[in-house]
Amino acid sequence: MNIDFVVTWVDGSDPEWLKEKNQYMQKNEKEGGENRYRDMETLKYWFRAVEAYAPWVNKIHFVTWGHLPEWLNTDNPKLHIVNHKDYIPDKYLPTFSSHPIELNMHRIPGLSEHFVYFCDDMFLNGPINPEFFFKNGLPCDYANLTNVWLESSDDGYGHILFTEVHEISRFFSYAKSFFKNIGHYVNFAYPWKANLRNILKLENKNLFVGFDNHHLASPYLKSTLEEVWEKDEATLDKICYNRFRTPYDVSQSIFRYWQLASGKFSVVSKKSRGKVFSLLNDLSELQNIVADEECKMLCINDSSYVDFDYSKQTVIKSFEKKFPEKSTFENQAEN
Repeated sequence: MNIDFVVTWVDGSDPEWLKEKNQYMQKNEKEGGENRYRDMETLKYWFRAVEAYAPWVNKIHFVTWGHLPEWLNTDNPKLHIVNHKDYIPDKYLPTFSSHPIELNMHRIPGLSEHFVYFCDDMFLNGPINPEFFFKNGLPCDYANLTNVWLESSDDGYGHILFTEVHEISRFFSYAKSFFKNIGHYVNFAYPWKANLRNILKLENKNLFVGFDNHHLASPYLKSTLEEVWEKDEATLDKICYNRFRTPYDVSQSIFRYWQLASGKFSVVSKKSRGKVFSLLNDLSELQNIVADEECKMLCINDSSYVDFDYSKQTVIKSFEKKFPEKSTFENQAEN
C-alpha cells in the first residue's frame, strides 16, 4: 500500500503573490489576520522530520502558488512540486483561500488512494509506521461527538463547522450510522465520557451535532473526496469560487467527517494522535514537547497576538536542536 503526503505552503512575503492577492481583495474583504499567510520559516524542519520519522512515504506532493524555497532540492525523487494550476480547475483560480486548495486535492496528478494531508504547521514529531495512519486499508481516526458552538457572532471558524455538520446530516443519519458501525462510536479506545456522549447524542436521531477536531495531519482515501464531490458537487463547487475564506465555506474537514459518518476508518484514540501547541502558550514548554518523541504529531498554531519574530526564533531553535542535519530535500551546498 503506497501512502503519499500532501503539504500546502504559501510564501506570504512573495511580492508577485501579494500583487495578485491585493488585486482581487476588496476593501471590505474579511480575509483574516496576517498569521494566515506569514511564513514561520520552519518548512525545512517539516521535511527533516518526514525523512527521519516516515522514510517509507511514497511521494510528497508539495502544493504552492508557484513560489519555492531557495533551499529546496527539487531533484529529490520523492518530491512532486504541484502548482495550483496543475490540479485546481481554472474556473476557481486564482484563489487565496485554503479551502479550494484542499477541496480539490483528489485532482493532484499521481496522488495515491491513501494519502495524509498536512498544513505546513503540522509536523511529525516521533517515529511512526504506515499503520499509524492506515490500518486494514482504512484511515486511522476517532469519532468523538461534541456540540458545535460559536465563540462570538463573527466566529467564522464556528460557522464553517456548522455548515460542515449540516452537510453531513443531509447525507447521513446519526442513528443509522451509530447502529451500523457501533464499534466505531463505542470503543475501548475512547474515554468513557466520549462513549457516553456518543450514546446520549442518539436523542438527536438523524442529526450529527459535530465531531471533536484534532487540527493535526489527517489521513484520507482519495475515493472519499471523489465520492463527496459526486454527491455534493453543488455545495463544493460554489465554495471553490470564493477567492478568500467566508463563514459559509467548508474545509477539508468535511472529508474527515464523511469518513467518520460512513464508518470508513479504523478506530484509534485521540490521545495517540499528538498535540496542538499555540504560540499564545508558554514558549518555554515548546522545546520539551518537540523533544518528546512519544508525541507523534505536533501542530504549532500561530496567532495574531504574539511577538512573531521572537516566537519564530523560539520555534526554529527548538527544531534546530532536534534536527541539526539537512535532509535530502535540501540543497546540500546551501549554508
